[in-house]
Amino acid sequence: MDDQLAALADAHGVATWYEDADQKRADVDPDVVVAVLAELGVDASTPEAVRRALAAPRPAPKTIVLREGDVLTEPGVLALEDGSTLDLPATPPLGYHHLGDRTVIVAPRALPPVPKTWGWMLQLYAMRSDESWGMGDFADLATIARRSATELGAGVLLVNPVQAVSPTVPVERSPYSPSSRRFANPLYLRIADTDAYQRADDETRRRVDALRPDNDTDLIDYDAVWTAKKAALELLWESRLSHPDATMSPGGAPTGVSYPSGTMSPGGASAGMSYPRGTMETGAGGHGQAEPGGRPAGTAGHAATAANHPLAATNRAATAADWAGAAADPAGAAANPAGVGANRAAAAANPADAGANPADAGANPAGVRAGLPSEVAGLAGEGGGEGGDHAAHAGGWVEPPGGAADLPSGAAGLSGEAAGLLSGEVDQSAGEGGRSGAGDRELWDFARFCALAEKHGPDWRTWPEQDRDPATAQADPDRVAFHAWLQHLCEAQLTRAREAANAMAVGIVHDLPVGVHPGGADTWAVRDAFAPDVRVGAPPDAFSQLGQDWNLPPWRPDRLAEQGYEPFRAVLRSVLKHGDGIRIDHVAGLWRLWWIPPGEPPKRGTYVRYDENAMLAVLTLEAHRANAVVVGEDLGTVEPKVTEQLHAHGMLSSAVLWFQRDYKKPGHPLKPPRTWTETAMASISTHDLPTAAGFLQAEHVRVRAELGQFAGDVEREYRSAATERAELEELLKTEGVPADDLVTALHALLAKAPSLLLLTSPQDALGDTRQPNLPGTVDQYPNWRIPLPVRVGGLFTDARVLRVAEVLRR
Repeated sequence: MDDQLAALADAHGVATWYEDADQKRADVDPDVVVAVLAELGVDASTPEAVRRALAAPRPAPKTIVLREGDVLTEPGVLALEDGSTLDLPATPPLGYHHLGDRTVIVAPRALPPVPKTWGWMLQLYAMRSDESWGMGDFADLATIARRSATELGAGVLLVNPVQAVSPTVPVERSPYSPSSRRFANPLYLRIADTDAYQRADDETRRRVDALRPDNDTDLIDYDAVWTAKKAALELLWESRLSHPDATMSPGGAPTGVSYPSGTMSPGGASAGMSYPRGTMETGAGGHGQAEPGGRPAGTAGHAATAANHPLAATNRAATAADWAGAAADPAGAAANPAGVGANRAAAAANPADAGANPADAGANPAGVRAGLPSEVAGLAGEGGGEGGDHAAHAGGWVEPPGGAADLPSGAAGLSGEAAGLLSGEVDQSAGEGGRSGAGDRELWDFARFCALAEKHGPDWRTWPEQDRDPATAQADPDRVAFHAWLQHLCEAQLTRAREAANAMAVGIVHDLPVGVHPGGADTWAVRDAFAPDVRVGAPPDAFSQLGQDWNLPPWRPDRLAEQGYEPFRAVLRSVLKHGDGIRIDHVAGLWRLWWIPPGEPPKRGTYVRYDENAMLAVLTLEAHRANAVVVGEDLGTVEPKVTEQLHAHGMLSSAVLWFQRDYKKPGHPLKPPRTWTETAMASISTHDLPTAAGFLQAEHVRVRAELGQFAGDVEREYRSAATERAELEELLKTEGVPADDLVTALHALLAKAPSLLLLTSPQDALGDTRQPNLPGTVDQYPNWRIPLPVRVGGLFTDARVLRVAEVLRR
């Protein structure tokens, strides 16, 4: 490759060669490099263009990354996220600050230790209970969390991604291709657990109940479930609007509500409120003391994670809490925006005081709601907002002057209900990192996308030209309000699920997909952060000889830096808002991603580098502020530095029994569990691999053979599977594990590993042979549609499950 083109590529983080799965050098074709550079806005189409690009001055970095205790040596005045200033050189506090037009990120050096425990890897859709509507839901998640802790001694639940898909039919089945990573999927709502259902009249409830779909289908029927739930929610939406207590004032507040003295003080804490020990002192870098069971203190109500979530950004929880005269509302828990990075000056003055949702207040939603008018009680119970989005600013309450009038351009014509849900502080931004303005705008944009998708289809790239641009798009205001309401319902039920996991050592860990659908809500609303014509994937390897195309658009690393990594921060906050931890799918993507330029097959791509220091700093800071654990999925062909840096920052890597081999020895023998990494989340399998029973029976070979996925001799694949099973049986023998019940024996083998988190799936524990997802297939295999063979209640009485829990419990 031409030296100048190679130099230009290196300057923009585009790889001209890489090490393949066989640890051999693979050179990238020059035309691929030119095509990828073009997607970064760099013209390298001719030698002269390359020379011009090399000679062009490079702008100074827009983001500066420091670790706690580092000195910012540049002269000047640093604008801190709490609204104060700091003369430089100095040691700035944790947070997101500004030096001129540059963002300064100050992150902890590492996260605190993770407690040892075991738990479940859940495919939530598969976890049907007697109360489910055709698939598992957020209420089932709460039940599993509570009963797993109290009856089985489990300490962690890893949940498949529950981010939003387009509200259209056919429903996107893959949880790893969401429309948005910033909002939740209403498909998982428990209809009967909404306050709207509880308040509805008997006739409305009867009509809603009659919509319940078949709960005993052989496969999950997403289309039937969403059609039924959407119709039920629309009935409840209409019923709710006709409820006498639901009358809305022009500004969006329920009529007849008076605000008590507990409004926000200039320091950020509600007046007259005291906070117990264990609140988060994020401004000082503290994580609080550990409570019994290993959870950091002050997290029972989980307030400290809430403020930066797009749905909690408008202080919905603080509104409901102040109406009640309580310290915080667990449904939204935004009592400390500054302490968790919302960067509102009002709450930043004293992070230790304004910082957390007190455990004793957060654990009792009913107590918070006591004595409120029914509509306000709905606000507290339904995620802090069934209509009362008022602005809580530094000096106290700021009543929206004209409802929809203060919404962004294009919001004219919103109904009073829409104004109540979406007005407030939309145009009253509180600065860098603040969600006071951006949060409402994000929710409004997302709800608009959903309303437009119902009309035009799930992919905005096919919409009429006017609606392709959020600046000119027009949507039915009532549908916009409806979809915003659904997000409030999701917020409430996710919060209740998290509270149900309070007895766990870790709690609920949410899975973060590597990207979003190219025509979904995020690329519509935040398009300037993406390389829209690029697809993310993986280079060729032994399993996928032609490479992999995941059809997900990547973030542009240069745009992330220009925006102070706000898009990444927003995604993390949205997940951590309702999680005690986060699993980063394909965590190597924080370092580099395989970009496939337009018109090229997967193998004709190359790696593009991201600023790993900045990505890890944001991840560490957001997890620190949420008191959350971080797990990186580092399986497959991953650079060694990825795992090393995860561990250095107090994060866990991943370990899977099938892959725990010594690749430096001939034949790659299985490694004894005692030699596995301690700082890891270990499991027998994953959702993309055979279950324990399926592996033992070579079910994965049979299925792939029937689908024609093998280019070579199928019998050779069966022989290979038999050899791998024999190796496992020999390891069981060497480790002294009885092998009369091989499924239980594999779990006993897993229990010998020192890894901090030991996870299994209900499918593994029950001996199910069907794996949830078969890579390389779409409709040829029922991916993401296979229900658990027992109901949720039966999971806790099944003898196989009890045996597995006994060997994993420690």
